[in-house]
Amino acid sequence: MAKVTGTFQIGDLQISQLSDGATFRDPKILFDGVDELERTKALGLENISDLIPFNFSSFLVESPTSKWLVDTAYGHRDPEPDTESCAELLLRLSEKGVEPNDIDFVVHSHLHYDHVGWNLNKDDEITFPNATHFVSESEFDWWINYAGNDHPLKEKVQAKFKPLIDNNQVQTFVGDYKVNEYLTMIYAPGHTPGHCVQLIDSGNESLMIVGDAAHHPQHLVHQNWHPIFDWDRPQAFAARKKIAAIAVEKNSIVTGVHWPVLTLAKLSEKNGSFQLEFIDQNK
Repeated sequence: MAKVTGTFQIGDLQISQLSDGATFRDPKILFDGVDELERTKALGLENISDLIPFNFSSFLVESPTSKWLVDTAYGHRDPEPDTESCAELLLRLSEKGVEPNDIDFVVHSHLHYDHVGWNLNKDDEITFPNATHFVSESEFDWWINYAGNDHPLKEKVQAKFKPLIDNNQVQTFVGDYKVNEYLTMIYAPGHTPGHCVQLIDSGNESLMIVGDAAHHPQHLVHQNWHPIFDWDRPQAFAARKKIAAIAVEKNSIVTGVHWPVLTLAKLSEKNGSFQLEFIDQNK
């Protein structure tokens, strides 16, 4: 069985990855056009046809004075085959002793549907009534205002935001943006026009939650390997380079919403090559 909740500490912050669906994906989707043997070796697989673990998740961050979420995952849906914790984000929150009313704000890495799903609950009501939702201005405009966006899920994304907009619960920003004393949104477009990653600092520790800039840890090592979903591949490559440089400079722990619960690593660089060292959660 897949692990569906994992909790760790960064300085004064307790951070929990909460699964909204633990499943598997074909690596061809996440590493489009990459040589099969090279990809298989990098992923530690035995066969080119092997699937890899994949998660739809959200991160709950609890500080001494507030609680917030990074993304709201996939949202309410019917049970899916070979998927654990499917549409169970609110249950995972409840198990942590947190109810929707307790969430002070939400930050969105970007607005693909699987990152905004629980903006509304199963009854299409606002899930987190006391939470401001932060999203980069360019990302918000692309999905909500730009008529030229022909993404097939555009209208469903807009529906997840309309009640929040009507209730003045959306706040946009430009570029890098410091949300509070711990959290900075780092502008890293490419996967989508306004994609951001979350840089969290507390005490002498640092964490980067990389959103869809890295669906898999190997995207931070092989920064020119792309999922089929990247909107602008040159920008996405530049974003991964930027993220990796920050992670190395700050000695940050890195993790991601699509990574299996709980995958934490540190990134190092030598002569332009990057390497991941995974953190053993059993120590």
